[in-house]
Amino acid sequence: MKREQTCDVIVVGAGHAGVEAALASRPGRGRSRT
Repeated sequence: MKREQTCDVIVVGAGHAGVEAALASRPGRGRSRT
């Protein structure tokens, strides 16, 4: 169970990082959501 929770946390973190990276990659939208 601990491993599953850790995986979920990592996935969520990666998802947020991916979204931020994608927004940052797009000029205008990245700075709009700072």
